[in-house]
Amino acid sequence: MPIYRRAALLTLTFLLAGLVGCQKQQGTKTAQASQDKQPKVLAKVNGVPITELDVAFKMSKSHGTPASQQPERTLDDVIKEELLYQQGLKLGLDKDPGYRAQIEKLERQVANLKRIEMTRRVFNQEIAAKINITTDEVKRYYDNNKTRISSELRLGMLSFGTKEAAEEALQKIKNGTSFEEVAGAGAPGHAPAGPRNWDLGFTGWDQIPADFLDAVYRLKPGEVSPVVSMKETGFYLFKLLDTRPNPKADYASMEGIVSNRLREQRVNDGYRTLEEQLKRSAKIERF
Repeated sequence: MPIYRRAALLTLTFLLAGLVGCQKQQGTKTAQASQDKQPKVLAKVNGVPITELDVAFKMSKSHGTPASQQPERTLDDVIKEELLYQQGLKLGLDKDPGYRAQIEKLERQVANLKRIEMTRRVFNQEIAAKINITTDEVKRYYDNNKTRISSELRLGMLSFGTKEAAEEALQKIKNGTSFEEVAGAGAPGHAPAGPRNWDLGFTGWDQIPADFLDAVYRLKPGEVSPVVSMKETGFYLFKLLDTRPNPKADYASMEGIVSNRLREQRVNDGYRTLEEQLKRSAKIERF
C-alpha cells in the first residue's frame, strides 16, 4: 500500500543516514587512504595513461561473454578506444555539434551526480551525525503521544498531482459527493482508484509519515481531512474509516520504534533549518 511503502522508505532513509553519519570518521580515513594510493598505470597511449581504474570501469560496463571479463582483453579495448579518440581530436571531430551536445548532456549528468553526492555528505555530517536521542527523550515522547501510539487507524487515501485538484475534490465532498464516489471517479489530477484501492486498511502510528500524523489523528470516524501534502510526493485527502487498539503499544515493545520516529523528526527539522539558513545567506537569482 502506498502509505506503507512511503513510511518504510522514509524511515529506512534516515536510519541509513544516521548509520553513515555515525561512521563518518571511519569513512573519512578510508577515503583519505584511497586518495593517497594512486591507481596503477597499465599502459600509455601517446603519453596518455590508462590505469587499472579505467580497465575496471570498462569491465563493469561489459555485458555477456566471459571474455569481456578478461583484464588483458579489456585493456586492449581501452587502448583501441583511446587511439580512436585521439584520432578524432586530430580530425576536429570534437567540434562537431552532435558530439558537443552529447558531451554537454553528460556533463550535466555529472554535475547532478556531484550535487546528489555532496548533499548526502553534508546531510550526514551536518545533520544526521549531530543527532543523539536519549532514553529520557524517548520515554517522554512515548508518554506525550501514548494515545496515538495505542491506536491503529483504518484510512482511506486519495492522492493528487496538484493542490488545486485536491481542493476541488474536497469541495465536492463538502457539497455532498461521498469520498468513495470521488475515489472511483478519477477527478482531474487524481489517479482513479480501483475497487477500494484507496482503502489502506489498518495502519499503525509508526507507519504513517510524520507529515500526516496531525491531520489523520484529529479525525473522527467518517470525517475527511483537509488537503495535506508531503514535500515532493503530492497532495492527499484522508478519510478515517475505523479505529482499533494497537495490541503491542506498551513501552517495551515501542521503545525502538519511538526512538526511530523521534530521530526521523529531528533529522527533518535539522534539514529544514539548514536549508533555510543556507537560503538566507545565499544570493539566489531566478530568471
